[in-house]
Amino acid sequence: MILIDVGNTRIHFAYARGDTITRRAYLDTQDADTSSIRRVFDRFPKGKVLICSVVPNVTRLFPRKKNNTLVVGKDVAVPIRCRYNQKQVGQDRLLLAFGAGQCYRDARIIIDFGTAITFDFLSSKGEYLGGFIFPGIEISTKALARCALLPHIRLNAKNMKRKYSIARTTEESISRGVCEGVIAMINSWIESYAARLIGQTRIRKGQVILTGGCAGMIRKRFTFPYRYDPDLIFRGMIRLVSPVR
Repeated sequence: MILIDVGNTRIHFAYARGDTITRRAYLDTQDADTSSIRRVFDRFPKGKVLICSVVPNVTRLFPRKKNNTLVVGKDVAVPIRCRYNQKQVGQDRLLLAFGAGQCYRDARIIIDFGTAITFDFLSSKGEYLGGFIFPGIEISTKALARCALLPHIRLNAKNMKRKYSIARTTEESISRGVCEGVIAMINSWIESYAARLIGQTRIRKGQVILTGGCAGMIRKRFTFPYRYDPDLIFRGMIRLVSPVR
């Protein structure tokens, strides 16, 4: 099966054989059109297609063959009890919560580092409770580039190695200002919501699940135990069509 995760910045493609992902590809969302999508499809074996999308205009570009292409939220529902406003909840957030609950028995908090950073909660019964949305790391640096004297920078992992030192260049100031701000906020939120949501002051490994590309740059600076699963949304999609009995 071909799995497709359509995000605001990138479209990620994966080919799954059973529970195993054997091939991958990606396409910048802004470059997506019928031709570029067809070229990516040509890299994969033929098969059924499952799409999770947060960009409706891009979803329409994918070829729809009857009974062969399914869209999460339209053709197949995510089987999770939802306490959030169901007319507003993103299917990606539901799918990540579902995937975390399926793959990690103790999962209670899911943090996705994408274009936006989403911070979502599961109840002890596996219900999706909702959460927070705030600007992602890359979109924050782009916002700062609107200032007349600030450049648009490429995030540099090397700038994160100088822990607690004062930045001495504009690039390092922006990179560390944004990243360390996110780190401090998430560490604080985990400390607060561990007690409120889970009823304990210390998080156990497996209760917090991290995913998303930008997590790799900053996750070593978190002060709580976690599991990092960059393929969580694909695992959720696999479980959606092939549930574990």
